[in-house]
Amino acid sequence: MSAEPPEPLNYRNAAAPDPVERTPKPPRVAIPVEFDQVLTRTAELGAVRAIEDQLAREGISVFRVDDVEGEITSVILLVRAADQERAAATAATIFARRQRVRSFRR
Repeated sequence: MSAEPPEPLNYRNAAAPDPVERTPKPPRVAIPVEFDQVLTRTAELGAVRAIEDQLAREGISVFRVDDVEGEITSVILLVRAADQERAAATAATIFARRQRVRSFRR
């Protein structure tokens, strides 16, 4: 008799899907130093786009960071410290307007 090493048993079910290879998350985008104030972090992509558009009309620069955690996508908007007060008022107005419109649909 030959002394061959035993083969490991495959306990996987034939109907089970193949295992998914996990890829590591890429590093986040470097945030420019002048954008030091967080304006908002939200999963409402429509609100983020409306805020970005309004801030662009007002001449306020904004930096966007997309944050993906599994299936949940959230967006972080950052502004300069000098623009924080005006940008916060704009964002609050847009969020309130969107909330009011959503309440009419019910």
